[in-house]
Amino acid sequence: MLPTPLIRFWLVGCSSLWLLCAVLGAVLGTGASAAQDLEVDLAARMQNGGAVLLLRHAFAPGTGDPEGFRLDDCATQRNLNDAGREQARSIGAWLRARGIEQARVYSSEWCRCTETAELLGLGPVTPLPALNSFFERRGDRGPNLAALEAFLNDQP
Repeated sequence: MLPTPLIRFWLVGCSSLWLLCAVLGAVLGTGASAAQDLEVDLAARMQNGGAVLLLRHAFAPGTGDPEGFRLDDCATQRNLNDAGREQARSIGAWLRARGIEQARVYSSEWCRCTETAELLGLGPVTPLPALNSFFERRGDRGPNLAALEAFLNDQP
């Protein structure tokens, strides 16, 4: 079990994290005021350490990857477009505006994920295969999740 709260954020095509918080607040029936409180709470937890912010890659049009894609060749993968790049930069700006200047940044090995992580501008990006997708590789689900849990449990 993790000694501190694990915060998971899945970002799916939102133009800002505030929008995601507002949507989450609406889904939970708490309204915009509570969503703003959630935003402040998330920023405070991240500033104090011991929290994990898990983002899905920024906007990359389409679904899955083309037939025969290779992790070592970005030209064979589905990648971020200009809107996705701007989205990633915007998320980094949102975090910096809340005092998160640097972070340990890990990414799956997919180019769209690595590019999103780099564009956040929070520090060097370290590939972490435990974060790799199992969308088209169903057999990787169990091993990836076990490796991710072990990695998270090993963090300070």
